[in-house]
Amino acid sequence: MKQLIFSAFVGIILIFTAFDFLNTQTHQHPWYVIDNGGGKSTGGELLLYLSMGQPSVQKMTYLDTGMVLEGGFLPGLRNISGTYTTVNIIVSSGWNMISVPLRVNDLRKSVLFPDAVSSAYGYFAGYQVRDTLKNGIGYWLKFPLDAQLPVVGTGIISDTIDVNGGWNIIGTISYPLLLSDITPIPPLELKSQFFGYSGTGYYTEDTLKPGFAYWLKVNQSGKIIINGGSVLKSEVGTFVLNKANVLENIETLSKKYGFNKLIFKCTNQQERTLYFTDKSVDVDLDKYELPPVPPSNVLDVRFKSQRNLEYVNGEQSFDIRLNGIEYPMNVSYDIKSNDGIEYNLVIIFEGDKGLNENIIELRENSGEIVLGKELIGMKLIARTKKNIELPEEYALYQNYPNPFNPTTKIRYDLPVSTKVKLTIYNVLGQELVTLVDEMKSAGRYSAEWNTEGFGVASGLYFVKMQAGSFTDVKKMILMR
Repeated sequence: MKQLIFSAFVGIILIFTAFDFLNTQTHQHPWYVIDNGGGKSTGGELLLYLSMGQPSVQKMTYLDTGMVLEGGFLPGLRNISGTYTTVNIIVSSGWNMISVPLRVNDLRKSVLFPDAVSSAYGYFAGYQVRDTLKNGIGYWLKFPLDAQLPVVGTGIISDTIDVNGGWNIIGTISYPLLLSDITPIPPLELKSQFFGYSGTGYYTEDTLKPGFAYWLKVNQSGKIIINGGSVLKSEVGTFVLNKANVLENIETLSKKYGFNKLIFKCTNQQERTLYFTDKSVDVDLDKYELPPVPPSNVLDVRFKSQRNLEYVNGEQSFDIRLNGIEYPMNVSYDIKSNDGIEYNLVIIFEGDKGLNENIIELRENSGEIVLGKELIGMKLIARTKKNIELPEEYALYQNYPNPFNPTTKIRYDLPVSTKVKLTIYNVLGQELVTLVDEMKSAGRYSAEWNTEGFGVASGLYFVKMQAGSFTDVKKMILMR
């Protein structure tokens, strides 16, 4: 009987404790567990405390107990504010790079951003569709109209974000972040600026804003800490991105050094700019590599090097990669300086009898070209100005030395700008190697054939030159 009375007494205490527990947990700030651990109760109000994933730090607002660390086993930490707040994300019509800056009850894209007219694309060594989003990760989403999207949830003060070697799209926390608030955990290193995206293309950013997402390149897989001044200070890592590490915006550089420009503008008003210069400037070109090309139907223009800035040193050819073009497209140019350099823009398109190439001389000052048909390719050609008389006719000269072993040079002349192809054949007429296959300005040129490690035996070989309607062949003798 005593045991029965004691059991009933304990049961009554547990019932009152449970009611008190329920009242506490529904006090405007439910606890959230992180990543894959824990889960939400079927009642919809309680959230499981223990997490098998990243630990969660929660500020208890109804008692002055400070921060409380919940269980977890991964070496990451997320600090959340404990009160509900709202972040309004401003999106433009078309594609946007956005993130979830709060802890929310439902991370499904269809719930968070029901007005989006595209899937959510994350980047994991390539674009991948995600139905459920995550904090700390950025996504591409397309919207039909300019809009202000409210996201309601628990504020995040700091976060630990996993990144992969190469390019990543990272999300932000609930508060603006300076670059000095971002700490890579060594040996991880940041290898790029932070790139945001707007209707005018990629831009560099020195303050990361809640709800937006940013491209970042790192040297290897690891973790970065974004910290809005909470429990994590710089003891975790020794490297902090400071002003000395921040690269100048490319438009600022252009104004400082007087870069030349190619400006591409489509009928939908999307606009992109490429920069190039023949001046000697103290700039690390690798730091101006652009992030991966955006999803489809977004105008993107870059050099083959993946940069939007190139340094011209003598005679060079720069392939230009174009994506998401809507025709007609205007290409304007602004040549600030061409001391000792001539520039030509080569436009390649499909003609009635195959590929056609239109060569446009970019003179000093400015001009504009209207492209009304689909392009196959485009390249910028730079040629050194020489105070010598240009050749009056096409010519292919005998190689020198001849016989040779293992290297010989082949000279040729072009009286006008044209596409030239220089090919080596064996005595059976089989093509061995193409030494030149590109547009060249008028001038005198030479090419070199190095047979070292090429696997060819002593004997007779032929070099054939094709330039416009001109064709010529010369014999060459290799003696091992």
